[in-house]
Amino acid sequence: MIPKVSIITLTHQGREKFLPEMIQSVLNQTVTDWELIVVDNGDYETTAKIIGELAADDKRFVYIKNVNDPGISAARNQGLKAARGEFLAILDSDDLWADKEKLKKQIEYLNTHTDCAVVGTGVIVIDTEGKEISRYQNPTDSKQIKKTILYKNPLAHSSVLMRTAGIAHLKGYDESLPFLEDYDLWLRMAVMWKIANLPDYFTKYRKHETNVTKKKLLAMMKMNIRLVVKYRRDYPGFLGAYARRTARYLVKKLIISK
Repeated sequence: MIPKVSIITLTHQGREKFLPEMIQSVLNQTVTDWELIVVDNGDYETTAKIIGELAADDKRFVYIKNVNDPGISAARNQGLKAARGEFLAILDSDDLWADKEKLKKQIEYLNTHTDCAVVGTGVIVIDTEGKEISRYQNPTDSKQIKKTILYKNPLAHSSVLMRTAGIAHLKGYDESLPFLEDYDLWLRMAVMWKIANLPDYFTKYRKHETNVTKKKLLAMMKMNIRLVVKYRRDYPGFLGAYARRTARYLVKKLIISK
């Protein structure tokens, strides 16, 4: 039976301890017609054991193991190739969904907004123990998102529900990108379709010491500038976005080098 929603989870070493809580947030959903595809970006016994035991009793669980790391975008595309659902959700292994009707509300939104390709949600930022640090809401309206998309990534990756046909049409994630593969995808999607966010805090993003190193942060900020330049003809506000992102990069580089 083909599921309504394919959920892709990317995990790697150090994140397996968060898997049970993430999985429970999926099991709590009122929408039960899903498959959870876990892409293990490395050969880790704990992850294999957890997913293997679940898959033995519940055929909605799919486990893909990479002995060697193919890169984050390639790993995400592995999950995409295995996906069978009409809709595609992303939920990284250290994040979780905060509301049992998250998928239901997003499916309803996409069914009533047929020109929209992807819808995200508001985000609650939590620490390693699950305690709330802060929360934020990205713009909900597609017009506003397109006005500001060069300034800021408009969608939290673990919050989104996409049309599988849409991301397949764009041939998935750009495997030449070592990170910001999600931001690049939204920039490509928004050229062709509307993108949106629900005004509800349905997703919890876990912030911890392994998220981003200083070296990687600088590389990501530099990549942000490259993406702004790449899509400068597709969206308004290029000069302002370029100046802002460049200034932030230079300041951060100066601080880190001290």
